[in-house]
Amino acid sequence: MGADLAVAFDEARAVWDGQAALPAMPGQPPLHRVVFPPPAFTREEVEAQEASLTRMIHAQPAIGTASLALLAVLERAGIRADAVAGHSFGEITALCAAGVLDRNTALSLAAERARCMEEAAAGSDGAMIAVAAGRERVEPLLQGLDVVLANDNGPEQVVLSGARAAIDGAATRLEAEGLRVVRLKVASAFHSPVVAQAAETFRTVLDGTAFGSFAIPVYANLTAATLWRRRGPRPAGRADRRHGPLPRDGRDALCRRCPHLRGGRGRVRC
Repeated sequence: MGADLAVAFDEARAVWDGQAALPAMPGQPPLHRVVFPPPAFTREEVEAQEASLTRMIHAQPAIGTASLALLAVLERAGIRADAVAGHSFGEITALCAAGVLDRNTALSLAAERARCMEEAAAGSDGAMIAVAAGRERVEPLLQGLDVVLANDNGPEQVVLSGARAAIDGAATRLEAEGLRVVRLKVASAFHSPVVAQAAETFRTVLDGTAFGSFAIPVYANLTAATLWRRRGPRPAGRADRRHGPLPRDGRDALCRRCPHLRGGRGRVRC
C-alpha cells in the first residue's frame, strides 16, 4: 500500500514518517510494520499479514496515511483541487485537503475512528457485499432479510451490510435473481447497526478536536451539498449513506485518489 510512492517521492515518505512519529495504539505494533511487513515465504504468513492489515485498527489509519501521501504528491505536481469530497472514511482526508484538519490531526482521527469501530464490532461477525444494480432493483428483494442498504453508490451499484449469515442469505437470493454480487474483504459490517455504537464514542473524540476553516468547499458525503461551516466529519456507524450526484459548479474534472490495502501502488483516476 503506497510502498512504490514512498520510495519515489520524499513528500509521500514524509507523510509515513509523520504517522510513525505518532503514538501507536496500546498493544498494537507500529502501523508501518503492518503496512510494510517483512517478506513472507509461506501462504500462512501471507494470510496472517493480510488479516492483520484488514483489521479496522490497522486498515483505516493505513488508508488515511496512504491517501494523504498521494495528496502530498499531487500537491508537489502543482495539482490543487477547487473542491473535495470523501467517501465514508475518506471524509477525514477530504477535510484535511480542504484545510479544516492539519495532517497530524487527520492521522490521529483516523486511528481513533478505527479504535471506536473495532470496539463497537467486537464479538460480532459482520460482512458486506456489493451488488451490481440500483437501489430500486435491489431493495424490494431484501424483504425479510436483516441487512442494511449501507451505500447507495449510484444507479448501478449498492452495498449491503449486516451479520454474516444475513449477508450470505442476501447474496444467495440476489444471485438467484441474476444479479452480480461481490463479497467485500472487510473487517465488519460498516454503516450498519453492528458498528452503530462507534458513532457515540467517536463523537466524544470529535468534541475535543480543533477544526480550522474551509479553504475550499467539501461536498458532504450524505447530501452532496457543499460545506463551508466549521464542522467535523460525520461520526462512524451511520446506517444509510445515500449519495446524490455531485454538482458541476463549473468544474470539469474529477480526480480520485485510490490507495489499495495490498499491491503497493496507489492510483489516481481522473
